[in-house]
Amino acid sequence: MAIGGKRFYFLGSLLQQRYNVHVVTLDERCYLQRDFSLPVAVSVHAAPALPVYPPKKNPRSFFGIAFSYLWIRCFCIFDPFIGWLLPGFLRGLAVIKKHNIDMIIATGPPFCTMVIAWLLSAVTKKPFILDYRDPWAGYAKGLDVKPFGKHINTRLERRAVRDAAAIVVVTPAMRELLMRAFPREAAGKCEVITNGFSVSEETAPLPLEDGRKVILYAGTFYGQRRIGLLLEPLTHLIQRGELACDAFRFHVFGDLVPEDRAAIAAAGLTRQVVEHRFVEYAALVRYMKGADLLFLPSGTDVPFAIPGKFYDYLSAQRPVLAVGLPGSALENIVRETDCGEFAAIEDPGAIAEGIKKILSGSACYSFAGAANYTWDNIAAQYDRLIQAVLTHRQDLPACHRGKESHQ
Repeated sequence: MAIGGKRFYFLGSLLQQRYNVHVVTLDERCYLQRDFSLPVAVSVHAAPALPVYPPKKNPRSFFGIAFSYLWIRCFCIFDPFIGWLLPGFLRGLAVIKKHNIDMIIATGPPFCTMVIAWLLSAVTKKPFILDYRDPWAGYAKGLDVKPFGKHINTRLERRAVRDAAAIVVVTPAMRELLMRAFPREAAGKCEVITNGFSVSEETAPLPLEDGRKVILYAGTFYGQRRIGLLLEPLTHLIQRGELACDAFRFHVFGDLVPEDRAAIAAAGLTRQVVEHRFVEYAALVRYMKGADLLFLPSGTDVPFAIPGKFYDYLSAQRPVLAVGLPGSALENIVRETDCGEFAAIEDPGAIAEGIKKILSGSACYSFAGAANYTWDNIAAQYDRLIQAVLTHRQDLPACHRGKESHQ
């Protein structure tokens, strides 16, 4: 049984060939948008969050505004989805008993899924795997730090890591962070299994422009991942006469905030930036395949992480311009897969050179290392880990199986 995570919508269809996979997830009424193009090849069991988060509408009454403020600022000890803790636990318990589940896999964020897996394992004595896509308690910042929240999260994470049969992280750097935080509890348990991508050779590109170069970004700009990272270099290239205003369009598949639109206007690129509302994943992949440059910003605060959209970009086999911290996991994987250019986030000149190099067509990218990251290969790694955990479990004397998950 897997709890949460878009990752398992892709892994599930492959693991389903060998296992009877059940997914416990949020009720669809809790989602702001529904994507019917994502593959669902497994049994899905939904449970609501109480209260619903994120809210469908912004609260208007004094009580609603006050409750929302207190909920986010004070009561969300693990994350804003803490309202799913009890419903998710009860639904998971019912699924385990009804379908005779042998193993639990929890992926986060949100990290209440990992708390649920830990509780389910404690009650049912089933082994569980923690699947980290981002760090949990030790690196919480900003609104994630509640009164006593970091202390509570750290204690919960230590317990969960200690009791887990195995731990999956998505980069070697993240494994090092976890091992430094919990050297005893995580020893011998951590395995690097990255995200992956679906091979989409039969998917036809969907062009966005006729006769113009297309720069595409899929996602929301936030924090250090700001739209200005691309606007400033584009402006410099235009001013130097190295890129004509009408030679390209920058298509953003995600909501722009007023600050983004102000930055676009200040750069004089209002006509060049095109904003798109929600687009289903299958259509977005086609747009990616029709683009000339796929833009991927990452902050200096996450050198250990690789943005999930990197693998979506990789599936399109179109040149990527990645911007982040030199020496980061993102730079390493861009070099390894030979999928495009990497530029330091604090170097607009290097970003401009990357844009020019890709749009001019002067560079050729082989994508030779990309084959290592197909979902087929990732599923095979997961299969080996699952078998190792189950084999170890079966080798234990029956009287010790209940104790083993708490050692």
